[in-house]
Amino acid sequence: MEKTGPSLVFEVVNVINRSPKRNVLLQIERGDKDFEICVIPDENSDGTGRIGIQLSLNVKVSETFLNFSESAEKVSERAATIAAGAEVARSNIDGLCQFAAILNLNLAVINLLPLPALDGSSLALVLIEAARGGRKLPLEMEQRIMSSGIMFVALEGYFFS
Repeated sequence: MEKTGPSLVFEVVNVINRSPKRNVLLQIERGDKDFEICVIPDENSDGTGRIGIQLSLNVKVSETFLNFSESAEKVSERAATIAAGAEVARSNIDGLCQFAAILNLNLAVINLLPLPALDGSSLALVLIEAARGGRKLPLEMEQRIMSSGIMFVALEGYFFS
């Protein structure tokens, strides 16, 4: 296989899944050196093959932030997320637990965004009060911030979903 990236990872996983108790030759390139490793996948309870490694994509953090809108678009597709979860659930329980952990971490990060109805908005208000020397914002101003933010989120959901 001469591919790289996500397509290669999925292809290798599929080959291993289809080859329980059979020799699988893996060709690995590390820097300027090539290695060949022969593995025999164990058989899962569902009859698929499994080896003792976890394949994941090698993504640089800077690329992730530079391509955030593209990444966010891919991740936000509900059907793709559900399909990925279903595929992981079919493979094994370890993968499902890892998928659930990553999904929860993503939700935690999103929850910290300073948007109304999320914890991040309360955190932002606390930070504003701290910057003001501990003086609380007037209740009316807090309510205006929250209601305008809720309106923003509702309009964004209407126009962009």
